[in-house]
Amino acid sequence: MLYLSSRAHFRLLNLVTLLMCYLTYPMNAEARPTGGDVAWRIAKMPTGTVLEVHMLGKREVKGQLARIDAQTFDLLVAEANRIETQRFCYLDVKSVKTIGRSSLGRGAKARRLAIGAAGFWGLLFLRLSML
Repeated sequence: MLYLSSRAHFRLLNLVTLLMCYLTYPMNAEARPTGGDVAWRIAKMPTGTVLEVHMLGKREVKGQLARIDAQTFDLLVAEANRIETQRFCYLDVKSVKTIGRSSLGRGAKARRLAIGAAGFWGLLFLRLSML
């Protein structure tokens, strides 16, 4: 068993807490993605995903992802009781958000859950060892 003074335990507890906060902070918090970032995010999404697209001109479009190219992507948009295909250039898009489900994949969710659980049990163990 590792014996530390109460001050060392407190410092170690603070270090572990800060590390856990850093590791669980959302990694997709971007102020404003560039065209390359938007293209990369859309390329990871499967066709059929429902998106909310924010354009640079303060226009907002909701639709279903139909096709992805190197320079553009197509959305199926419902307008005036019919479905239209609209093409968007990545450079004209400010941000993209998925609708109806989390934008994090299962791997990222599982990783954050595992890190959080390990941190919780580690902090509990440290706290109990100080008693």
